[in-house]
Amino acid sequence: MLSVDGLHLAYGPQQVLRGVSLDLQAGERVAILGGNAAGKTSLLHALCGLARADAGHVLFQQREMLRVPAQQHAHMGVHFCAAERPLFADMSVLENLEMGAFRWGGQKADHWGAMLAQIIAVFPQLKTRLRQRAGSLSGGEQKMVAIGRALMSKPTLLLLDEPSLGLSTGGILLMSQALKHWNKQGLTLLFTEQNITFATNLAQRAYVLERGLMEPLEGDKHGK
Repeated sequence: MLSVDGLHLAYGPQQVLRGVSLDLQAGERVAILGGNAAGKTSLLHALCGLARADAGHVLFQQREMLRVPAQQHAHMGVHFCAAERPLFADMSVLENLEMGAFRWGGQKADHWGAMLAQIIAVFPQLKTRLRQRAGSLSGGEQKMVAIGRALMSKPTLLLLDEPSLGLSTGGILLMSQALKHWNKQGLTLLFTEQNITFATNLAQRAYVLERGLMEPLEGDKHGK
């Protein structure tokens, strides 16, 4: 589904990604592990069109994506969910979730109810929060809304930046279960993490990114 080859990215004189390569098959759950300033967020930004790489190739379903605008990525089924939970704070939870269905246009009503029911099923805390202002939620609940909004677009590939960040122990377990549920429905996941326990529980295999350089993690669940 996704093939990244020799990706380089710099912000001015600072080289952030140094020849990063990875492959992702449809239906996989793959983690990118690394500490702060390793280049994890920059990599996801490059993959979804929010940052322009200086060199390399990104093929999504055999199409070169490096010069494709970010909004076109979304319409093609590639959705990015940031770590900082960028919600529309003054809008309700329901309105935030509805915004996720924008790419369907006039078809939105056809799947809106079914998608919302699935999101509530995996994030039951949101059921009583639908009319509540999104900015008034706890950090963990905001994370659920942000990921729920991403899922409302029915993405083919979901790019998640540190999905466990800011969650309680119970919230981390719920998030892992929810993402595995959506993966079973056909969603492909590529996510960054610093929480090794969460990542190894969720991912089928992983890469390690350090100072802009990436290597496969040996001994993953596929034996690669």
